[in-house]
Amino acid sequence: MKNITITVDDDLYRRARIVAAQNETSLTALVRNYLESLAQKTEAAPWNWRKEILKTAFARLDQRLRTHAPLGKFNRDEIYAGRLKLH
Repeated sequence: MKNITITVDDDLYRRARIVAAQNETSLTALVRNYLESLAQKTEAAPWNWRKEILKTAFARLDQRLRTHAPLGKFNRDEIYAGRLKLH
């Protein structure tokens, strides 16, 4: 069995400990169960999981483009299709 170390802010740690206590388990078990669930989802439907990651990434990119570029100039579909050069 491997050990992992993560760093979280104090408030997240406190809230996670509360959730663990409410479920009568440890924080370690809570994280382990989450990671097992995530791995099972990925193994069961890897493409769906990757598709969700890409969807989230494109949504974040869209938001950044809207924030840093004039609205209405271009959209993600135009960039993806190669109709717009970003040089």
